[in-house]
Amino acid sequence: MINNEAIKLAIEDLELQEIPNYSMTEEKLLDYINMLSDCGFASTPQILQNIVHEMMRDKVKIN
Repeated sequence: MINNEAIKLAIEDLELQEIPNYSMTEEKLLDYINMLSDCGFASTPQILQNIVHEMMRDKVKIN
């Protein structure tokens, strides 16, 4: 089970950092995750894979 509160706290911590350490693509992905969280949806691996696929316009491989 995903702990949404822990995820929200981690994202809030990232947003409070003076110089976030992520690229624009990662920032856009975080925006999608925040939007899902605000709507009450858990960001499952499949949902994240679909979002990245949409963003990259290419098939996403899982490591």
